[in-house]
Amino acid sequence: MEKYLYLTEPEWADAWVNGGIVPISLASSYRSLERKGTSTPDENRIDNIPVDMLSLLGLENVEHIKGLTMRNNYIGDKRLPDICGERYIEDGFILSLCNSYSTYIEAKLRKKTCVKIKDVGMLKHCIDKQLCQIGEMSPCRYRYDHQRNHFLKSSKDKWQDEYRLFWRSDNPKTAEMAKKGIMIPAGTAEPVSVPRGLGHILPVTVGFSWSKFKTRQIKYEIKSELIYQIKPASKYISI
Repeated sequence: MEKYLYLTEPEWADAWVNGGIVPISLASSYRSLERKGTSTPDENRIDNIPVDMLSLLGLENVEHIKGLTMRNNYIGDKRLPDICGERYIEDGFILSLCNSYSTYIEAKLRKKTCVKIKDVGMLKHCIDKQLCQIGEMSPCRYRYDHQRNHFLKSSKDKWQDEYRLFWRSDNPKTAEMAKKGIMIPAGTAEPVSVPRGLGHILPVTVGFSWSKFKTRQIKYEIKSELIYQIKPASKYISI
């Protein structure tokens, strides 16, 4: 199964193509207050509470709730649904890939190059042995509500088209091995070549005329001799 890995620096591709040691990061290193590029405010959050009661109660910043049970509650004469669930932070080591190659994704992630992983299953097996743990891998799913886990993200991140590998970090041996980096065998990946003439997409904010109608907010500029596959950067917005 082939997947794609975007890299910040072109020279980082060498270890993936010819073999070498690469770092592996904690999910928490991608957590930030602002949703931008690879950073999100809800990274490494587990939230399986079926109703977003925390926001209703003004407790949306509470991150450590386990074994929540709310039963037989009423507002006036109206009985509220029973609620059971948890909301907490759980860290782990992740490797974030993409299901497809796109210069749009590459530019929005602020990456400079990309390699194609030839067999993600073999790559996971290789990392499993080094981290002394059988990890998980799955395409990420995206939701419009509050529920989250390591493979369940906000719909605002859907453009990333992410395929993720995850290893828990609460095992001391796993954490120790991760600090040394991961040895990648030669031939794990191959460079992705961009067809000549397609240029590079640079995310910018483009102004547009005010209108009473719905329009699209465009956030890109193409520097190329050939214009191709224009995509909007966001959903419809009301003006």
